[in-house]
Amino acid sequence: IVVGACTAAQVVNPTGAGDAARAGLLHGLAAGWSLEHTGRLAAILGSLVVAQAGTLLPSLDMDAVQRLAEETYGERLPF
Repeated sequence: IVVGACTAAQVVNPTGAGDAARAGLLHGLAAGWSLEHTGRLAAILGSLVVAQAGTLLPSLDMDAVQRLAEETYGERLPF
């Protein structure tokens, strides 16, 4: 499948984006999500990390994740 990118609000530092995307991938797979939803979560988490300094998100705002899913992909993720 092909999953479109989730554009970051800004690009501050790409360090950690791959790890964040991998976390989204592993979460989606473990939860039994479709590959499409899993890829979308991975893209969203990667975009959130590159928009900040540092490699770890201080917290994960699920409302922001769902907002990005709706804005970018037209639907919410199946949390």
